[in-house]
Amino acid sequence: ATQKAADYIESLGFENYSITSGSSSIILGKNPNRENDIFIVSLANPIREINNKLTYGKIHVKETSVTTSGNYEQYANYKGLRYHHIISPETKAPVHYYHTVTIIGDNAGLLDALSTALFNMSPSKFDEWMEKHQEELGIEVIRFNYDGTITKYLKNIELRD
Repeated sequence: ATQKAADYIESLGFENYSITSGSSSIILGKNPNRENDIFIVSLANPIREINNKLTYGKIHVKETSVTTSGNYEQYANYKGLRYHHIISPETKAPVHYYHTVTIIGDNAGLLDALSTALFNMSPSKFDEWMEKHQEELGIEVIRFNYDGTITKYLKNIELRD
């Protein structure tokens, strides 16, 4: 739906827009209020109870989509793990590899599906999938791992503090 809204807005000739679909998906055109028409997108810190920071980084983007799948909004803690709403088709239960997977690219609908699928992949499968498909899909990915480390698959975008 987010992509359809952006397609419609662009068909009317608008270039300056920001569409937010909840907290997990946005589509950005150009921002006439900033140099180089960029938007600054803050990435929510999924473990803020540890370091008390609301965000863990920012990206500067324009004319793109940003979608995140994560375990930081809809979850319950049980025996030291977060049980969240993203269910692995293999295990039939939530997996605990990552807190978030954020994808930047052209198609919000595709990115939404990809972020959920990647969220369920083990780190080795994730790395293998990215090696095979990142270039062809033109995507960039930031992965906030369950151990608190961050893995970046970035070619044109910089993750800033």
